[in-house]
Amino acid sequence: MTMRLPMLVALSLALAGAPSPGRAQDVAVKATEGERYCFPGHLGGWKQSAQAASDGRFYGLTLAQSRLYLARMDSVRAILRAAPVLNPPMGMRASAWTDFCCTSQCQLAKTCGTRPPYGRIWLNFNYFIASKPTDPPFTIDELRSEAELFFNNPHRVFDSSPLTKLADGRGVFWLPLPSGQVGGMTLYRNQSGDDRYVFFTRNGPPLWVPVSREQFASALLREREADLAKNVADVPAQYRDQIVQANGPLLDPLRAELRRMSAAERASQAWVNNTMGNGDILVPAHSSDGRPLVALNPGYFDLTRPRTDIQLIVLRLEGIPPAERKPGYANCSDLGSDRLVQFVGEVNWARVMQLVR
Repeated sequence: MTMRLPMLVALSLALAGAPSPGRAQDVAVKATEGERYCFPGHLGGWKQSAQAASDGRFYGLTLAQSRLYLARMDSVRAILRAAPVLNPPMGMRASAWTDFCCTSQCQLAKTCGTRPPYGRIWLNFNYFIASKPTDPPFTIDELRSEAELFFNNPHRVFDSSPLTKLADGRGVFWLPLPSGQVGGMTLYRNQSGDDRYVFFTRNGPPLWVPVSREQFASALLREREADLAKNVADVPAQYRDQIVQANGPLLDPLRAELRRMSAAERASQAWVNNTMGNGDILVPAHSSDGRPLVALNPGYFDLTRPRTDIQLIVLRLEGIPPAERKPGYANCSDLGSDRLVQFVGEVNWARVMQLVR
């Protein structure tokens, strides 16, 4: 960290002392949709904030451990900050916030004092617009693309509600799908939505493991039987038989499937129909309308290592443009997308990877 601090200071001084480009570079670009103008050449700025080290005590860290953990995240932030697109930011105002994970998330997972602490670097790329080409460019927080880096946070690997939960509490999810490359890195499409993800993992165990057909069918049956028991307990006795009969179509096929499956089928990876609303229907492996199921590897995190080690970074990107997007600015949000792609392509991710261990 002591070697990176002078670099950060030098970058800050260089940015602060950079000559103003003046209005000559504030050339407005008319978006083809809507009535706004974009300003790709407007000189932006850089802002960074960080959570206090003392807040790390909630996660079972001493003050010294908290400072070490934040310093390691700061080392990552220094690598991000060195990207040419941020020196200086043109057409956008960039901001970075470093913090521990939100309290409610840790409380829900009940892992504050056992797993490595969660952390985050959240970067916003706020782009400049105006209603008229002669108006002063401005931006607001809603006008942005985003890059978030989550440290040691297994809940961000899949970043959605599970299809069901295994007996040990791990969620069952679709296997993340590769979705193009930027800067030599494979981007993954997660459970749903337009966000893209990159996973920086330590050498050794895989981040996720297959869920077998038996595991999935048993977990789904156990969940539905628990729901039925609760529903039956909550209604008057004269309606309970009706409730049981109504739940038959949800329970009977799973029971029959578990009775029918051979030992090889039970052990094989579960595939489910991935069309809307059919994520709980088992289909043959490699079906055109199917998708394999996985869960977080329970042995991924090495709990014998110091809790301040960074064992996982999940990079979430919001605003990566589709591959078929044409050049130019259909909307001013395309300016934010361009800057995000530049950022991802310019960061020295190999150095980030060296900090994961």
